[in-house]
Amino acid sequence: MMLDVRDLSGGYGGRDIVKHISFSVAKGEFLGILGPNGSGKTTLLHLINGTLKPSGGAVHLAGKRLESYPPKALARMMASLPQKTEQAFSFTVKETVLFGRYPYQTGIFKQSGEEDERIVARMMEETGVLPFADQSIHELSGGEQQRVYLAQALAQEPEVLLLDEPTNFLDLGYQKQLLDLMKSMAIEKGLAVIGIFHDLNLASLYCDRLLMMKNGEMEALDVPEQVMRERKINDVYETDVRHLVHPHRPNPQISIEPGQAEQMKQAIPFAELFQWRSDGFLMQTDQPLRVVSTALVGGGLGWKRAFVSRYVPIEEQSGKLSADLERFLAEKGISPHGCCAAVTAANPKNAVFRTFSEGGASLFIVAAASSGRPEDVTVWVMINGKLTEKAFVQAFMTVSEAKAEAAFAERTDGGGAPIPAPYAETVLIAADGSGDQFDDALKTSSLGALISRSVFECCREAIRKGNE
Repeated sequence: MMLDVRDLSGGYGGRDIVKHISFSVAKGEFLGILGPNGSGKTTLLHLINGTLKPSGGAVHLAGKRLESYPPKALARMMASLPQKTEQAFSFTVKETVLFGRYPYQTGIFKQSGEEDERIVARMMEETGVLPFADQSIHELSGGEQQRVYLAQALAQEPEVLLLDEPTNFLDLGYQKQLLDLMKSMAIEKGLAVIGIFHDLNLASLYCDRLLMMKNGEMEALDVPEQVMRERKINDVYETDVRHLVHPHRPNPQISIEPGQAEQMKQAIPFAELFQWRSDGFLMQTDQPLRVVSTALVGGGLGWKRAFVSRYVPIEEQSGKLSADLERFLAEKGISPHGCCAAVTAANPKNAVFRTFSEGGASLFIVAAASSGRPEDVTVWVMINGKLTEKAFVQAFMTVSEAKAEAAFAERTDGGGAPIPAPYAETVLIAADGSGDQFDDALKTSSLGALISRSVFECCREAIRKGNE
């Protein structure tokens, strides 16, 4: 292991702030340290870099105890990037980065050589500060200054890099640039990186493992998906968060829950808002709805306010459906970012739309079939209620099954086998967040049974219209 922390304790004024921490970091690994204010994160970093003497335990760097390294030898092995560095003198950017070569300079006058100049130029280029080389560091923004000090730390050519909340003073673009650089250096150069993070989502995205602290003690040490759990974060930070799924990565994300009570949502009168037209149908709501959809625009899981089904006969559909649909939405003044929109061969004249209620559940169902193609049915299921993500997935399964059953029931060839063609048309399920909460939408549940019966009935009637 590049860095080995063994039963480390320490603090200030004879009081241990960090207590019995143990972990190891390998070459090429990025370890994130998390925890609320006062949990001991920065104190732990000071114990690791040797600026604070431990009261117990030890830090081993490349197999040797930290205190066995002379100062210059330690600086060649380990570098630190603090939260913010104040520089009293107005050195240029290049001069500031060149200070990172001090551990390699010898002789009375400590002059830099060609190798120092080459490394400094490379680090300025990699951190994006080379264009500012001759400018005073005081002329730069806070984010630019932070990248200069990162270049200085990297100019030490360390094998371990310690970061104390490195993104605190950076905007989103600079945060990504800095962390992308750190991650690539860890992978490509075998740099062991240890960073303190307040932003748990960034830590989850970039770190290989996370160490979570509370009251100076280690609460968890594992890969992000094991540490970033609702119950653990709520306990450590004494707050209320919810787990999120990143759309493109397996790294878990979290969202805070606002403390103020959410205003009670009124049930949306879907039937009153539904607009039937010869070129399709449309619904717009004042409040966003939680949606899962196979729509061409806005498909997937999200929050939407507008729902569009545009009818284009199958023989008239081009190979540029998405572009055509976005132009259509623009003509209607509907933003593609806030809607679910589909191009469908399901003819509006074959549409069936109806409200169903039973127990605590109320549904507005829309079904429209393609003429002569019972396998192609567009279905909207608008629900007055709250659905968990599991219930949304189950509702989608229930709707798909009901569609297939309706198509099978309306076969005209007299055969007994299921229809071989794919069920190509759009399925949309939306919930307005009012009334009861549902965690189950399979056919065995009350909500699922209502969805199944309602979708089957409406799809079957729509198919009959399409076959006339």
